[in-house]
Amino acid sequence: MAAKATNNRCWELLAMDSRTPAESRELVDCAHASLWHWRYAGTRTNEQRGEWMVSHAYAMVANGDEALRHAQQCLELTETEELAGFDLGYAYEAMWRALTLTRDPAATQWRAKAEAIAESIEDEEDRAIFVADLSV
Repeated sequence: MAAKATNNRCWELLAMDSRTPAESRELVDCAHASLWHWRYAGTRTNEQRGEWMVSHAYAMVANGDEALRHAQQCLELTETEELAGFDLGYAYEAMWRALTLTRDPAATQWRAKAEAIAESIEDEEDRAIFVADLSV
């Protein structure tokens, strides 16, 4: 239950138009807590999504180095578990965001990979969510 609660709190904080410094710290803390819980109480897919959330939290607070470290861990889990569609797209999206923050020119390649994956996401609602996230 704790993994779900902390993950949901992350989404609440991410939905804010702006965050105070304390709320930004809480976002990162919740993302780490959620990942920790998913790692021990969930599946490898939950762990992959937890790594994505940590990367995304760091990206939202403009910490490119940490965003990249967790994006790479997300991508590694994605490849190891042979995840496709939605999860593969988000692994690519994490790499794109993190590399954009670190000003790495490879970011554009990861953006293109993420956009290409969008077509393979079978569930229409999941695809719409993913495409909307790419536009933010």
